[in-house]
Amino acid sequence: MAKKTSNQERVFRALEFINLGYKDYIGARTLLLNKLPLQGATLGSSAVEKYIKALLAVRGENTQGHLKKAHISSLKNYIPDLTKKLNSEFLDFLRKCYSLRYTDGLPQNFNISVYARETLAELDYTIFNMEFQLNFQHAEGHEIYSMYRSAYKAGDTRLFSDNYLLLKQDKQMFLSNPDVAYGMRNRPNKGILEVEFKVFESIKDGKFCREAVVPVQTEQHENKPNE
Repeated sequence: MAKKTSNQERVFRALEFINLGYKDYIGARTLLLNKLPLQGATLGSSAVEKYIKALLAVRGENTQGHLKKAHISSLKNYIPDLTKKLNSEFLDFLRKCYSLRYTDGLPQNFNISVYARETLAELDYTIFNMEFQLNFQHAEGHEIYSMYRSAYKAGDTRLFSDNYLLLKQDKQMFLSNPDVAYGMRNRPNKGILEVEFKVFESIKDGKFCREAVVPVQTEQHENKPNE
């Protein structure tokens, strides 16, 4: 069910958040397309946070801070139909990515893996669904175009480039392409280990909170005399 408000303060706040979110989203797309998965996911987290705040602003919520479980829970209570469409694990993944802006406070064994193409596809889907939950109108009834809608109407390549959803491509086929990835783990007593690698095709299982840089248990063998 559509949510409506004629409260001008709420409308202006929602429109401000959605346009700020769009700027972060385009920045995230640019980073992901240029094979910077961690940086793209971090900025993508900020974009989703601002879109959620835009939606909650319609209800009059003045939400604070970066993407948190509380924001996601409020959205779920307010617009359950939307949250059913979204990948909850992806939202948790974005929360983890944002914490990587500073690594000195990470808990032991904190780990994450980020695939650029997989993240791009899910981010495009998530922003699209949140964007079209919001419609702004002048008092006379004329539509107010958000930055996303204006870019969509203009065919902006920053929005359309490799956007499987807007280009009406099959998602599984989109992910069946080479991808670049980043993985890290905060090892007890040894500090942070980071790896960058390539794969022949992106991940397709929709599971974003995967174990990364998993320690290998080595067996200790007793020295035995040659037979």
